Amino acid sequence: MKNHKGGGVEGSLEAYWKSRCALVSNEYQRPLTGKERGQLKQLSKYLGTETKPVIAYAVEHWLKFSTHAAISAGTTGAESPHIGFLLKYHAVAVNLLHPVEKPPVVAELPVQSIAPVAEKVEVHAISLKELEEMLDGLKSP
Repeated sequence: MKNHKGGGVEGSLEAYWKSRCALVSNEYQRPLTGKERGQLKQLSKYLGTETKPVIAYAVEHWLKFSTHAAISAGTTGAESPHIGFLLKYHAVAVNLLHPVEKPPVVAELPVQSIAPVAEKVEVHAISLKELEEMLDGLKSP
């Protein structure tokens, strides 16, 4: 892997980033700064073989991605493709690119009990002596 500008994996990603941005903006793409190239390299470490598909998705759907990222972070989004923003919120882009199927929501229906409503009955506690007297009364003829 070469470390100089424009060479190796970083150069390939730089060219890919610029080509994707040019497709959506039709504007001149300035050379990336050293910091931006480093950010692309870090993104590549995080995403591996998914780096280019994530870049393509994020750039082509920037408004959607930026809005989701901003909402999840409680901040403002970036108006146009920005490598640092993508690096910081790359998980949002991955989740948008590869959404996880959510189980269907099952509506909870109200359940009606068929058991009768129990009446409130007052309970009288008796002493052991009262119990013995009652039992003795049952024994007597």
